[in-house]
Amino acid sequence: MTNSRQKGADFEREITNELKELGLDAQKVPLSGAVSNFEGDIWIKPSHDSEYRKNFPLPQLVLEAKRRKRGFKTIYDALEQGNGNDIVVARDDRKEAFYVLPKKTFYYFLEESGWLAKNEE
Repeated sequence: MTNSRQKGADFEREITNELKELGLDAQKVPLSGAVSNFEGDIWIKPSHDSEYRKNFPLPQLVLEAKRRKRGFKTIYDALEQGNGNDIVVARDDRKEAFYVLPKKTFYYFLEESGWLAKNEE
């Protein structure tokens, strides 16, 4: 049986490798979760500048990777509701709303914002 720390590290590597295969400058954060100056689990640096990037001057995207056996069932149910949804917006009382989107929607936004080179077919 895999312990939760190993399961989390494996998931971080899986996502990092997947993003690299897309051509993104992604890296697993060294000592993720163990050092306060290293936020998140995965960093994505922009592959190139684009017109969109001028209006979105983040030096990098910071991703927090979470994997659970069934801990996200409500979110999956919301994404699959009806004919399916592209984004789920959620908020606890007295907290800021957050957005959850499936991989295909995330990749679309990366491409449209210039973080990922457009796939010309």
